[in-house]
Amino acid sequence: MVLSMPPIINGEYTRVNEFTAELFIDVTGTDLKAITEVLNVICTTLADRGAEIHEVHNHYPDGSELITPNLRPWEMELDNRYVNATLGVDFTPEESVAQLEKMGHSAQIVWNIIKVNIPCYRADIMHPIDLVEDIAIAYDYDNFVPNIPPLLSEAGEDPEEVFSRSLRNFLVGHELLEVVTFMMSNKDKLFKRMMLPEEQICETENPKMEAYDSLRNRLLPSVMEILSFNKHHPYPQNLYEVDDVVIIDPSTDTGARTKRRLAVVQCHAKANFSDIKALMNSILENLELTAEVEAGGWECFIDGRSYVAKIGGDVLCWGGEVKPEVLDNWDIQMPVAALEMDIDVLFKHLS
Repeated sequence: MVLSMPPIINGEYTRVNEFTAELFIDVTGTDLKAITEVLNVICTTLADRGAEIHEVHNHYPDGSELITPNLRPWEMELDNRYVNATLGVDFTPEESVAQLEKMGHSAQIVWNIIKVNIPCYRADIMHPIDLVEDIAIAYDYDNFVPNIPPLLSEAGEDPEEVFSRSLRNFLVGHELLEVVTFMMSNKDKLFKRMMLPEEQICETENPKMEAYDSLRNRLLPSVMEILSFNKHHPYPQNLYEVDDVVIIDPSTDTGARTKRRLAVVQCHAKANFSDIKALMNSILENLELTAEVEAGGWECFIDGRSYVAKIGGDVLCWGGEVKPEVLDNWDIQMPVAALEMDIDVLFKHLS
């Protein structure tokens, strides 16, 4: 919205100072409703400070006339039963009107229907729910008594979420910085840059951006992208993320399954296989778990400098030193050692 009248503005004659007694307000725009609301807000704000508002008669070539500002209130109907059902209260129509009057509205009652006269400057009132919100604000949120809904499920925080939070706190003790990345990604980041074979993943049917057209199936590419964004910052850059990925699973109702993962990257001149493996061992030792470690893992790691860890036959972790070709794909100049751990498997064996 542009508030201007070129080239009259910026002139000495129209300079506004503490001695200015008269103002002409020009609001320019392409939406009559929007510019009318803006004009009303400006005029009523000045009126609150003692200004006297005068009408302007706008004559158009078709013979029509528009008088501005239009400061008359407008009407919206509000069902008092809708108020009570939404807020969980038992207000009479008179009580609802009393709350609305506190918010600057006036109203008349016709049975259970409240005809609300809304001030011209309340451009934020677009639906009856906005009037319900005004009633709630006037009544004061602290006065509402919370009720436990009649649910059959057991209330409480998800135990795996509690475990994930504890794991995050533990990793901070290893001088790792937590990052939070987008759930959405694309095949270029997930496979091509990581030099991983392409797999079936969940893709959006009509994406708005090519950069975010799929749900990630691994966490590590997202953290590698953070390293590529922060090349101008000092090293070492040791990062971690605990978050979800989505795996294709035809056995589920939705055809996909959400899994909780941990990804860690160590990026500095001396990043190596031993340090990243030691980090995994530290996590397992603190949980009093042991894993079988064998050579191998994802193709993004250097052959002979990578591993895969299992607990009870379940694959727990993939880790190692990232290939130089992968680092080139991300335009990362420093060596990187990384791991990705399946938190679901870890929590399963911990339980």
